Amino acid sequence: MAIGQAAEAKLAAFLAGPVMLVASVADPAARAATIGRVMGVRRAPPASLDLFIAGGQWTRMVESVRVGQALALTLCRPATYQTLQLKGPVTALVRADPAGAAVAHGYAEVTGAHLGALGVDASQMRPWLRTDDLVQVTFTPQEAFEQTPGPHAGSPMAFG
Repeated sequence: MAIGQAAEAKLAAFLAGPVMLVASVADPAARAATIGRVMGVRRAPPASLDLFIAGGQWTRMVESVRVGQALALTLCRPATYQTLQLKGPVTALVRADPAGAAVAHGYAEVTGAHLGALGVDASQMRPWLRTDDLVQVTFTPQEAFEQTPGPHAGSPMAFG
């Protein structure tokens, strides 16, 4: 099942603004989820997303990702804590190409500037705004959830 038009519109708006991105999968032994900070997202037609992860920093995450495996992507706006979560299967795992690296570098620049404007010191961001050794994880969102704190947290978004 693919996400519906209402969820698609909300996702597009989220991706257009500065967001913090974290991906999560189960490790190879199906133990507690491993996480990795995502350094940018690119739409991958027809209905997938390419995620860029600094493999040298998030080694356990990258080693745990497998094609066909479920992945959760959490997107949060730092200024408002408005948060969405997408879930779906991984469809590809490759080294990031130059265009993907450009997405990650642009994401780091925009996110760093946005967080700086919110009062986060550059020394605090430096450890995780990394774009070295980039890996591209492609996944196809099949479920979308509101995660913003409040009465609708955990509510599914509209599906087609």
